[in-house]
Amino acid sequence: MAGRRAGSFPFVGRGEESGFLADALDALASNELVTVLVTGEPGIGKTALLQNFVAGAAATGVRSHWGSCREIGGIPAFWPWVQVVRSMGGSALEVGRTVFNSRPDDDPFATIDSVLEVLNKHADVPRIIVLDDLHRADRGSLELLRILAADRFDVPVLVIGTHRLSELRNDVERDAMLGEVAQHSRVLTLTDLTGDDIAGLLRGRLGEWSANGKIDGKSLESLSRTIFARSGGNPLYARALIDAVANDDPSVLDAVPAGIRAAVRARLAPLPASTLALVSKASVLGPVFDHDVLAELVERSTGDIVAELEPALLAGVVIGSSGNYRFEHVLIRDALEDELSQTDRTETHLRAARILARPQALDVSRATVVAQHLVDAGESADPAEVATWLDRAVTDARRLRAYPEAARLGTLAVTYWRRAGNTDAEADALASSVSDFLATGDAEPAVRLAGELAALGRRIGSAALLSRAALARSEVFDPALDLDGAALLREAIAHPDPQPLATRAALLAELAAVLGMPSINGFPRDLRAATAALNELAELAVTGDREAALAYSHARLNVESGPKTFEDRKRWFRESAATSSGRMLDQVRQSYWAA
Repeated sequence: MAGRRAGSFPFVGRGEESGFLADALDALASNELVTVLVTGEPGIGKTALLQNFVAGAAATGVRSHWGSCREIGGIPAFWPWVQVVRSMGGSALEVGRTVFNSRPDDDPFATIDSVLEVLNKHADVPRIIVLDDLHRADRGSLELLRILAADRFDVPVLVIGTHRLSELRNDVERDAMLGEVAQHSRVLTLTDLTGDDIAGLLRGRLGEWSANGKIDGKSLESLSRTIFARSGGNPLYARALIDAVANDDPSVLDAVPAGIRAAVRARLAPLPASTLALVSKASVLGPVFDHDVLAELVERSTGDIVAELEPALLAGVVIGSSGNYRFEHVLIRDALEDELSQTDRTETHLRAARILARPQALDVSRATVVAQHLVDAGESADPAEVATWLDRAVTDARRLRAYPEAARLGTLAVTYWRRAGNTDAEADALASSVSDFLATGDAEPAVRLAGELAALGRRIGSAALLSRAALARSEVFDPALDLDGAALLREAIAHPDPQPLATRAALLAELAAVLGMPSINGFPRDLRAATAALNELAELAVTGDREAALAYSHARLNVESGPKTFEDRKRWFRESAATSSGRMLDQVRQSYWAA
């Protein structure tokens, strides 16, 4: 998929935010300076929003001037204003020399007065001044902005400044100065893009490759959902993920693309080495972690942990309080964990599992966490231990009716029980996973796992496992596929080993239903064989076995349909209701026939 033709990223979303800026521009009609602060976390799209807004304003004749703030040694004071003045050209250049030569230890107020003079001389038309990255601005530049915002000079100028919220947590003086600016300004805080916005980015970036049908709409929609979930709607991360897909393959979404790694490294660079080491360890605990667990993981006191995490909190890398923390973005966590060595990562996962598995640490959600740590520990963890925790996690997921998660965890449990050599447990996991996939409406993996269970039964010569596989597969009904499992039911019935009467009755009832119910063409598949199964069921039912009688009642209702047996079916339904158990499946069947 490399080498695709693709487009650039379009500007998407931000309708309300663009309207906010348009209102601020309209306010210049009163011939009064207006200031706006646009804030947000790194990568949220502040600059992109302003570039789009300025381009739109330019189409109506409004001129714009940009100044970028930098923290590099040797840059003059008032540097963003120097750039703004220079961009005005002409008569502003002479005044600009005064600005350029100013230093904070000279006379900053002379510089401020010079900039104001420039703005007054160029007040003939509305203008937009953008000051990007004010969290890096020198004090003089911020003082000038504060004066402009507070005094609201009579010039048709819209001054828009951008800054990162997280950067200011570490800089009390800048934070205080921008706080004063905010008191006299309109403030716009950007949040994440929506799922529809991410879909628009994806379509625009993939360009002709998408338009010419190389990816269908369903695949594009699925890819968009994945990117939205992975990025959380952060434009920087979303673009990096989409770039990775455009240049490679959707499978790269399982990893952290190089573009995101670079962005995360840049964001983490200011952290002290000890804090960076701690959050790297914390990344193994997942997107959310407790300080007490982290303290035990690194063998330090909780007081040390709280103090060491403070720089990460101030930088916005980690969020939380009172011992409960989370990473600001899951991709920050993923990038941190990926930077750990394989040995360090697996050993830390195994240690985390041991800590979380202790009885005093357990709750309904911890089984899944422990299981995942053990899975991530790789070969360091005992397969039977991994599988045991996966089984517990499956139980928790079912309790919450989270059947897709139960199916995913159950399939993993199958793999680990197989590695552990525990055939009975493997069979249990296979059978339960079939049911969980069916609960999600996903028939194909259910059939595949039922086939694996049947193969296991054949391999060890177990009639019980073969019967479980046949009954599990018979729960699947999809008219578009041949999933009825008649052959497997017949194989289980014909097995030479003796079976419990209730099991044989259940197999015969399912076989009768599969062969006797009308197929897609409206006719029974094999009415003679279905009748034979019914006859044997009748013999089992007269023994007085409740399960056999119930199976016989259900089978007759399924097979002998049509107007000729209507009165008989009413009687059979009453018999079925009288012998019905309290099982959910039996209640569903009763409701179906009652309707």
